[in-house]
Amino acid sequence: MGRELQRLEKKIQEIDEELERVSRRINNPNFLNRAPEETVQKEKQRFSELSTEKAKLVRLKEAITR
Repeated sequence: MGRELQRLEKKIQEIDEELERVSRRINNPNFLNRAPEETVQKEKQRFSELSTEKAKLVRLKEAITR
């Protein structure tokens, strides 16, 4: 169980880092003004997917630690 908890914590950390990168990009006015709309939408979708994945992993981590 300890290894699984470590794996989950590592994955959550990786997702947090990627969420930060994507968030900076989609909140950057230069990116929003210059990038094709399709690219902007893909980044917003990626942010949503990462957020969902993180929430699942956090719930799993909480279930393990109970």
